[in-house]
Amino acid sequence: MFELKEVSREIAHQALKAASYKLPKNNKVTELRQALFMLRLEQRAGRLRQTHQIKKIRKEIAHNLTKQNQARIVKDEASGGKI
Repeated sequence: MFELKEVSREIAHQALKAASYKLPKNNKVTELRQALFMLRLEQRAGRLRQTHQIKKIRKEIAHNLTKQNQARIVKDEASGGKI
């Protein structure tokens, strides 16, 4: 990905990192998805002892996405837009 002759890997990495800050993110959902991914990896490797954590994180993701969607709907209704 960073094999351009004029741009070093380090500079390209810094540019991507800087550009990613401009993108809108829901940090909580992103963190939860990363945690879920790591738990699934541990489960596949046979190292996960607390399997209930997977279900718990999935519910937290759904809860956060629901809150986000409800806030969007309220914002759209307040601005007079349709859903």
